[in-house]
Amino acid sequence: MLRERDSWGRMLQSDGVGRSVGYALIGMALVLLFAGKLVQLVDLDIFYHLAVGEWILDHREIPHTGLFSATRGDAPWVDNEWGFEVVAASVHRRMGVRGLVLLSAFLPTLAAAVLGAALRRRGVPLPGIAAAIGLVGWGLGYVNLRPQLVTYVFLAVFLAGLADVMEGRTRAPLVYLPLSAALWANMHGGFIVGLTVLAIPVAVELLRRAARRPPALPLAALTSALALSSGAAFLNPYGWRQVVYPLEYALRPAMTSFNGEWQPITLATLPGLTLLLAAVFTVFALSPRRPSLHELALALAFVGLGLKAWRHVGLVAYVGPVASASSAAAGLESAFPRGSRRRSLVLPVLVTGVLLGGFVATGGFPSESPFHFSGDVLLPVDTANFFAEHRPPGALFNQYGWGGYLIYRFKPESVVFVDGRNDLYGEDFMADVVRILSAEPGSEEILERYHVGSAMLAYHPSNSRLIRKFLDAGWVCVHRSTGKVPVVLLIRRTDEALPLIEKFGMALSAP
Repeated sequence: MLRERDSWGRMLQSDGVGRSVGYALIGMALVLLFAGKLVQLVDLDIFYHLAVGEWILDHREIPHTGLFSATRGDAPWVDNEWGFEVVAASVHRRMGVRGLVLLSAFLPTLAAAVLGAALRRRGVPLPGIAAAIGLVGWGLGYVNLRPQLVTYVFLAVFLAGLADVMEGRTRAPLVYLPLSAALWANMHGGFIVGLTVLAIPVAVELLRRAARRPPALPLAALTSALALSSGAAFLNPYGWRQVVYPLEYALRPAMTSFNGEWQPITLATLPGLTLLLAAVFTVFALSPRRPSLHELALALAFVGLGLKAWRHVGLVAYVGPVASASSAAAGLESAFPRGSRRRSLVLPVLVTGVLLGGFVATGGFPSESPFHFSGDVLLPVDTANFFAEHRPPGALFNQYGWGGYLIYRFKPESVVFVDGRNDLYGEDFMADVVRILSAEPGSEEILERYHVGSAMLAYHPSNSRLIRKFLDAGWVCVHRSTGKVPVVLLIRRTDEALPLIEKFGMALSAP
């Protein structure tokens, strides 16, 4: 019996079996990540992305003005997400909502697979790569179909390119990184993040050499990759305007402060990210290999980004494991020496437990079908149908979050007052929207300026002040939907609207 155990242990310690076990663990990690990200759609902006993507497919051109907006239709617009919109619209035309949900799970999983290649280049053993992919899934938290998911994929490509350069493979990155930058710049403004991944080690190396320290990084290769990738970003329909767009947007506080995704995070609400950060800095602290200056700079820069805004949390999830890769590889080699039973037997068991335990702790498989929009999402379907059938006179004022849905519902018409493209509308216009929603003095003049004759609002206490102001000014409710949060359609009392008021007008008080 003892002899049989020894032969079984030797078989598990063989290189071929060890690789097979390692790849099986990576496969398990990717499957669990994909399954964990199969969630119902909740982001209403996907509607205007689909509408614009379908318009591009049908017209074979890229929009340069505010497509589908009733108030900003003629305003210049840089649609820096047009590539993503074409992909999403193509998937939706062939597979419907099911395809969109699958796409939202596939993109972060693909990014994790590319990240695994980057970690392999940095010498991390296969079980360690599987554990890192598990950490990525936890650190990402809740994901939904947004252009940021494309950024995760290309960020992983740039991290793999950085790993290639670090390991002396400098030719291929000078080809695939610029190609990736050109594609990325046509799908999301996050391409600036990829350039940052290269710029940080370049800056660190320049500082080292300025301080007359020995060279630590291949500066020529890194600088060439950065320059070529920066130039490739100009290969887009908008030229330089698209390249500077992400910086202009991020540096306009009046725009970013309007969106919750740009607000600072609290780690207490993101246990997965907290665990990932704890793992990264524990590796830095305990590994026999001290992290290099550029690795620390990369980790700290992206941690700072993640703490600054919710939308950047996913970036930390991918950068953290790569920044700590060499330290992790040294730590695993020290704790689980190559050829030892601890490496062949104990490490795979530990990683399996971590992957399964983390998957269960973060939600596990969906309890119901994920292939539809979440029931928690308030869509004004009935009220939009009533509006389409009866068309009150004047322009429509709609709540900000419903703009995307109304765009898709009424395309190719332009009926929306405002939608999720606050970069199109600008600071002044968005400030006017806030004044209207807050029922501030002077908001009546704004509505009259845009000839607004109807308003579609959630019948919710958050709108109590605005609804009361409309009712006090003589507006009349002509439709109220049923549901947990009803939607009301109010119209201005005019001679032209009188027939509609007489037929459908109803008593209403502020919620």
